[in-house]
Amino acid sequence: MIRVSGAAPNVLGLMLNPVDVMVEMQKSEGNTGAMWWTEYLAFGRGVTAHLDFYREMMHGDHLPLSLRDRHALALEASRATGCTFCAQHHEEILDQDVPDETETDDDCDDDNEDKAALLAELASVLSRDPTAAVGFRERFRSAGFTAAQFQHAIFVVSYCNFASRCALAMELVAEDDEAPDEATSSEGVDDDASVDHQ
Repeated sequence: MIRVSGAAPNVLGLMLNPVDVMVEMQKSEGNTGAMWWTEYLAFGRGVTAHLDFYREMMHGDHLPLSLRDRHALALEASRATGCTFCAQHHEEILDQDVPDETETDDDCDDDNEDKAALLAELASVLSRDPTAAVGFRERFRSAGFTAAQFQHAIFVVSYCNFASRCALAMELVAEDDEAPDEATSSEGVDDDASVDHQ
């Protein structure tokens, strides 16, 4: 297992550099984002796309779902895939008392327990058995979600499934998790590996 520190280095670089993206994201999340991204730098283009999509789906401007809903979806999806590393990340963010207020006039009411339960169910079902997700679109419409909110939820859950599978394959664990003593960097990764910005 690869232990991952929660502290981010202060690194200068070009825009769209994965290091810059992650540092920016950590600031927006109260610096809770772990340094998992350093384990992917051998394939710079991949980690840049990974972080860009995360930033757009989770921290973009004027998104359909509230920030709390996004991280609640991500937490449920991470739990469903068995990724404790990702689950801990989103749990820490939610523990920071993420505001419940919505970000657009169309956002769902976070106080509505039925809506919250439906979001959690979608995250679990879509993560465990995507073929069983048939019918959620109508259920979301009936519950008062907009089409944009439903589609945003799908993107958040699907992204988290991708991120969890990457973390599991890379054997990432949080720094305080128990794991065999191993090097903190991936085997076979060139320390001088360049980041592809194309």
